[in-house]
Amino acid sequence: MNETQEHDATYEMEVLEEMGLALAQSTMQRAMNLANLNQSQVAGKLDWDRSFVSKIMRGDHNLTVKTFTRVLAACGFEPRFDFALTRIPRWASTKAD
Repeated sequence: MNETQEHDATYEMEVLEEMGLALAQSTMQRAMNLANLNQSQVAGKLDWDRSFVSKIMRGDHNLTVKTFTRVLAACGFEPRFDFALTRIPRWASTKAD
């Protein structure tokens, strides 16, 4: 892999990661909207600080599947993971850390 390909692979992985985070954040926001709950109310249901929920929604905290699921549950929803796989270029998939 040459230097340009390595840079492109890193950039592509960063874009994919940001897209995944944006999707999770928008899903949580939609659940909160549908449940008519604000960040303080979600935090109260989970016995968390409101600032923690705010960090999650801003992307300032490493969102885990567990945290994502808990936020949705507090809003009365459960996630449905329908993973669809799309191949990325071979050179991009070698630098996925």
